Amino acid sequence: MPRCDGAAFLEKLRSVEAWSSIHVFVVSGDSPAAKGLTPEDGYTRWFNKPLDPRRIVEEITHIEGAPHLSA
Repeated sequence: MPRCDGAAFLEKLRSVEAWSSIHVFVVSGDSPAAKGLTPEDGYTRWFNKPLDPRRIVEEITHIEGAPHLSA
């Protein structure tokens, strides 16, 4: 991201009450450890590139309990 990194974005997002509990799915070429992040920093799930779209749909379905979504 050109103006802030993922950690700064998560911090800013979590500081806004209306957005404090939304799920955040990260897609990155790096690991969370390489970015100095843990789930406590505000992301829901971390996906490494290359992304398998079926996996992210499965995770969203699991977290949201959305049976209408399928992989």
